[in-house]
Amino acid sequence: VPPHTAEARLLPGDGSARILSDGEVAGWDPSMGCLWIHLDYTHPAHQKWLRQYHPIDAVTADAMLAEDTRPRAFQTNDAIVINLRGVNLLAEGRPDELVSIRMWIQKDRIISTRKRDMLATRELVQSFESRTGPTTSVDFLLHLMEWQIYGMRETTEILEEQIYNLEEQVVSTYDDRFKLQLSNLRRHIIGLRRFLAPQREALVRLQSERFSLIDSANQLRVREISDQLTLIIEDLDAASERATITQEQFLGQLSEQLNKRMYIISLMTVIFLPLTFVTGMLGMNISGIPGQDNPSAFISLSLLMAFIVGAQVLLFRWKKWM
Repeated sequence: VPPHTAEARLLPGDGSARILSDGEVAGWDPSMGCLWIHLDYTHPAHQKWLRQYHPIDAVTADAMLAEDTRPRAFQTNDAIVINLRGVNLLAEGRPDELVSIRMWIQKDRIISTRKRDMLATRELVQSFESRTGPTTSVDFLLHLMEWQIYGMRETTEILEEQIYNLEEQVVSTYDDRFKLQLSNLRRHIIGLRRFLAPQREALVRLQSERFSLIDSANQLRVREISDQLTLIIEDLDAASERATITQEQFLGQLSEQLNKRMYIISLMTVIFLPLTFVTGMLGMNISGIPGQDNPSAFISLSLLMAFIVGAQVLLFRWKKWM
């Protein structure tokens, strides 16, 4: 009997499921329906129970209790062991956060472990309440993967919309905040892409290898789920490229603005360099400075410098430097 803190449900095969007490779990028989036990792999009591659960070998238990693992699928005896990751669309989670679920699936039993709740499992529970849920263990797995795909698709669309908005803003205006936003988007996309690629490999293996629990009809569903995941990964790749191009455009605008500012500073330096030379020559504290005793020398010098500036401006315009 699993710890009382674990969730145990019975799937009688009509699309519904009911919560079982400890006594009902102890008296469970395969003829009653499929048994689903949902554990928290960080809970010490759940860890101890899973390691002592006799149908599950030590290697499989380690895989289901590992703190960090990549998506994969393999068959052991008459059971499927599969690790999956999905985006966290729950209100208390971050939309870029990936949560994992590990499952050991037999024809009449499902043992799953998780650390945090996943929206896909909540959707499954809600489907049981409306009697539209899975009826078998394999159907349970496929329903869960389909809900995960739905969440990934929704997250990908949100990321694409954010990139589209940033593209428009970068073209129309300049803001230093765009750099941080683009960096965060690219980091989120890379994180999703990193874990979805192994998940696609797990689905391909689930589809191509001969798993005893998966018949030809369910293989078609697995193929469809795998195709949907491939499309999501391709969309993420495209979104990453768009984010990269947008970031390069932003950096180009930044470089262009910097060049314009440096150009203006260079023009001002060139314009005032001759004036600095003239004033420096006339400001020397030695005798014999021209106009030293002339009352109109200052006005004459000011007019001369104005003429020099005007001549420089005309020269720059003629050379198309301004």
